[in-house]
Amino acid sequence: MNSSPTNKELKLATSQELRIRNLERELKRAKKELQHVSITNKETNRSLRKVPVEIEEDIHRLNELFFSSSSLMAILVGEDFIVKMANDSLLKSLGRSKEIIGQAYLEAIPELEEQGFGEHLRKVYKTGIPYRATEFPVYIMKEGKSRLTYFDFVYQAHRNITGEINGVGIIATEVTTQAHLNKKIKESERKLRQLTDLIPDLITNSDKNGKAFYYNKSWLEFSGMSLEELLDIGWALIMHPDETDEFQRTLAHSLKSGEDFEMELRFKNSNGIYIWHLCRANAIFNDDNEIESWISTNTEIQRIKLEEKRKDDFLKMVSHELKTPITSIRGYVQMLISMVKMDEIVKNSPLPLESSLTRIDNQISRLIRLISEMLDLNRIDDSQLVLNKKTFSLNNLLEDTIQDVQISSPSTKINLEHNCECNVYADKDRIEQVIINFITNAIKYSPDDNRVDIKVYFSKANKASVSVRDYGIGIDKVDYKKIFKRFYRVSGKNEETYSGFGIGLFLAKDIIERHNGTVSVKSKKGKGSEFIFTLNAITD
Repeated sequence: MNSSPTNKELKLATSQELRIRNLERELKRAKKELQHVSITNKETNRSLRKVPVEIEEDIHRLNELFFSSSSLMAILVGEDFIVKMANDSLLKSLGRSKEIIGQAYLEAIPELEEQGFGEHLRKVYKTGIPYRATEFPVYIMKEGKSRLTYFDFVYQAHRNITGEINGVGIIATEVTTQAHLNKKIKESERKLRQLTDLIPDLITNSDKNGKAFYYNKSWLEFSGMSLEELLDIGWALIMHPDETDEFQRTLAHSLKSGEDFEMELRFKNSNGIYIWHLCRANAIFNDDNEIESWISTNTEIQRIKLEEKRKDDFLKMVSHELKTPITSIRGYVQMLISMVKMDEIVKNSPLPLESSLTRIDNQISRLIRLISEMLDLNRIDDSQLVLNKKTFSLNNLLEDTIQDVQISSPSTKINLEHNCECNVYADKDRIEQVIINFITNAIKYSPDDNRVDIKVYFSKANKASVSVRDYGIGIDKVDYKKIFKRFYRVSGKNEETYSGFGIGLFLAKDIIERHNGTVSVKSKKGKGSEFIFTLNAITD
């Protein structure tokens, strides 16, 4: 009997084996999926456990911020504004304890309702629009007394997670000290404005760029315009056109450098008449030494200008009237000097005829020079001062001029230092006039010291400078600009004013500036002065 398996049996066995293997593979895949699900569930559980911790930490941070803040903070809920939260800063400022937590805010602090704060809270709760106030005065009951306190605060609508208003948040800062200080400042400003309105001078306040933001009452009365009109058009538009360009240049320099501004200007009054004023402006600096603003005063000098004109007219008349007889006198004196020199008898006479006549001639020369200065003054006013330019040695001119001055001032020791050799293209007589003026002034204002040091040098490339240094009474720095003004004279000891008309330096400055040069001064009271003029040099 054959015991080996049949083909049918073999096929059946093979089919079962394949099914078993497939089941094993499915089982392994299922195990892996279950493993993944298990891991995911563990991670999810861990994440879910972390969420309450993070929320607690956030809540803790917010509470710390709320309760430790120096700002006054509170949260009121519901239409009755129940105090849900209030930090210590707010409770202390309102003079209340933590007992008000859970109470109606306006019932716990009834004085706020009486002062209208309830109305503001209800409006914010109803509309959602914040209410803000700055330095708001509030009367608070503390220790049985009503105390005035000032606050900056905001009432802000408080919303739930769905966006609905369910209360009001308060954030405030007590600013009582600041409010009192600002009140004092405003009171000081008010008094200052009243004071400036009483002053007849035209007073202006401007920002650091020179734009005016305040005009006093005198400005309004003088111009016949309102404050708004003046602020709109600016004071420069009622200035005389002849002074506008110089005003703009000088102002631009002061705004850039911070130096004081000073200038004589004409302004048109309410009747359309131009009136002379002396304008002065000073910068106001902050703690960082930066320009914060400018304050300017305009003082009427119309009468002074009229007096100057009368003086000019008088000098013009006198100079013309004196010129002819003085010239004639000089001619006779020079003729007598010539005769004395030729006559041996008179020449050998014990009488000092020649020296006396020479002194007379020198004094006449000084008188003629003074008359010439007065005539030059009139020529400047009439724009008729003519320059006859030519090329000459500045060094030689200095030597010749010093010799002439030395004759009339033999006791003065004049030292000349040549630090360069240079020629200039200028009016020789006019430059000599400037040098004589500088030297004679040095002698005049040095009564106790007979030294005068003169130096010629190159101050810059192609710039020749001449300095005249004395050791006399000196000049205050505040007077530097004034000394070059017409008719200004320097005072010495006990306010003694030195002789002269005060036009020499005015003419000297004008002459040098007509040569496109510059004039400057260095001086210290009681230590002497140094006057310097600079011209374009010819270096070929």
